Amino acid sequence: MLSPVAMADIGGGGSTLPAKAYQGSSAVVPVSGPRLSTPLPGSLFYEALPAVTQSYCQTGSGAGRSIMVGSSGNTDASRSCPASFSDDFFNGISGFSAPSSDADFAASDAPASLVDFDAFIRNKGVHEQLVQFPALAGSITVIARSQTKGWPTHLTEAELCNIFSGKITNWNQLVDINGRPFHDMPITIVYRSDNSGTSFSFSNHLNKVCQDASLAQKLSPVASPLPFPSGSNFTVQSLFANAFPGGVVPAHALAASGNAGMLATVSATDGTIGYAETAYLRDPVPVTLIRISPFDPASELDPTDGVVRSRRGWYIKSYTASHQFQIPSTFTDVDGSVLSGTYTGRALSANDSRYGRPVGVPTALTATQAPHPNCVFLVHPGAYATSAYNTAGSPSSGYKSYPIIAISYLLGNFALNGNANDMASLIGSPYNVALRVGNGGPVTSIWDNTGYYYLTAPVVAATLTGSALTLNQARVDACVN
Repeated sequence: MLSPVAMADIGGGGSTLPAKAYQGSSAVVPVSGPRLSTPLPGSLFYEALPAVTQSYCQTGSGAGRSIMVGSSGNTDASRSCPASFSDDFFNGISGFSAPSSDADFAASDAPASLVDFDAFIRNKGVHEQLVQFPALAGSITVIARSQTKGWPTHLTEAELCNIFSGKITNWNQLVDINGRPFHDMPITIVYRSDNSGTSFSFSNHLNKVCQDASLAQKLSPVASPLPFPSGSNFTVQSLFANAFPGGVVPAHALAASGNAGMLATVSATDGTIGYAETAYLRDPVPVTLIRISPFDPASELDPTDGVVRSRRGWYIKSYTASHQFQIPSTFTDVDGSVLSGTYTGRALSANDSRYGRPVGVPTALTATQAPHPNCVFLVHPGAYATSAYNTAGSPSSGYKSYPIIAISYLLGNFALNGNANDMASLIGSPYNVALRVGNGGPVTSIWDNTGYYYLTAPVVAATLTGSALTLNQARVDACVN
């Protein structure tokens, strides 16, 4: 059934994480509510094109990419967006409710893979190439549920690794700041069953901090009661069932579809723990928001100066938030190699079998897949797997800011866009500083306590030839025709 939104001039969809930034409060994610929305005044997409009718279908990142590239039978973007979050997305049946069979754009919190680029050429080749740009940063919050007093509100990184790997199975295996165990209650892990950018970002973080005991313990000012796995680790996956150590789902884990399903399952069951997009936790929800560091995931993703200590031993900071996230220009990957934070002309391939994550320089795109390589921007997942440390290279100094980070991308068509100027303005809107409320602009959906952050300008990428390329509106204009 078609959601009650008039046929738009521009139609796209995908990830739920950035939807409220792009659409405003019309992009609600209750347990049952509309997946399809039109942008409201104050949202990024409305203010970018206030005179153009637009729609956005929240399918999730994986389905959004699939519709954009025409894979898994999702060749027709004009098929109906599922009416509500209680209606599942079905491959080959659902779509974006777009004005034509080819999507105008898609949003994804996991970057397009080589498989996606190949599928686009096969299925949507009239548009010449899939283009990709990192648009916004967001954060992932760990959530839990208990009606019992004395419930933990903080977890260390080591405790997080132990719980989600299934090594800690009862809340009484954790202790409070006075060394007293919490109440006896079995833990139920809740994970996303769908192809999810939120799962990609959360598993990206777990893979980084759970690589070895020394790193997670250095990041954990209170000792973990159990050692977490050695020789087996989380892998970076959009399907979280595949991300568990060894690819084995713990017996006490439940699957939930979508962000709405996650919130519904965790809020309904005592002893549960899961993860959700921070932006959708700003309104009152019947879950406990667990801090993995002392920072607020909705407002403290941007590190500033002024370090103080909290009573639990965390390093924390006083904030004058810039509402931006700085992508590192370089970072040291798990194998010790120093890599650029952002690339052009590259895509992620299969995970390295040693580390369970993309390691080293991602596989270069071929001329067939991407004849315009400087229209494909990739932020390496290793560059945002955690926050930076207070002292470079010293995990024991603590994080500079909230550590579970997501980068959301906008995907589009290189050629034969219905209105290239409008599409370039829409896809380029995250880089239009005149729209930002801090500069006197009208966009209020990305600011204080929203859970969203602009990417600190300029975003500079390393090209296939080794030169530097800046991502800005002019670059988008050259790539959306």
